[in-house]
Amino acid sequence: MALNQDPILLTLAEINQYRDLSLNLDTTRIDQSVRESQLDELNSFLGEELYLLFIEDWDDNLKVFQQQIFIDLWEGVDYDLKGKQIRYYGLQPAISLYAYSRMLDNLQLNATRSGAVTFIDDESEPTEQAQIATKVKSARGQALVYLARADKFLQEKKVDYPQYQTKESEVINKFSLKFFKV
Repeated sequence: MALNQDPILLTLAEINQYRDLSLNLDTTRIDQSVRESQLDELNSFLGEELYLLFIEDWDDNLKVFQQQIFIDLWEGVDYDLKGKQIRYYGLQPAISLYAYSRMLDNLQLNATRSGAVTFIDDESEPTEQAQIATKVKSARGQALVYLARADKFLQEKKVDYPQYQTKESEVINKFSLKFFKV
């Protein structure tokens, strides 16, 4: 697969399950935000080896993963852990929220040959930068919660995901949660 040509795993409709976005947004911008979230957050979280296996399992024609372990990792699954039912929500919510936060960061800004500009029509009102920043932080904070759950799932399912870098591995996944006041 060509460099930076990883398949786009999310659509606007899927992102809308977690945060409301207009259905009239430019799909190029959505795809750009999703791809950046996949390359930055998803790749960093899973590690290069597992990320590559994960992405290569995606059928871009059918828009689904082929193997059940990757379907479970992406969409979530209920599983049994020492006799206790656990619900794992998948990586899809985290990457949706990261893509949403990236779209908010870039939504009002366009690069033109005259420089960066904000497009506003007669009926629109610009949103305060502080409001956008609050929504971005909220989405990223929630995404980190989903990643923490994904980390727990992957650690508990080491047999299914041996490529995931755990604390016992040579390379440690550095993972932190940032708490903030809303």
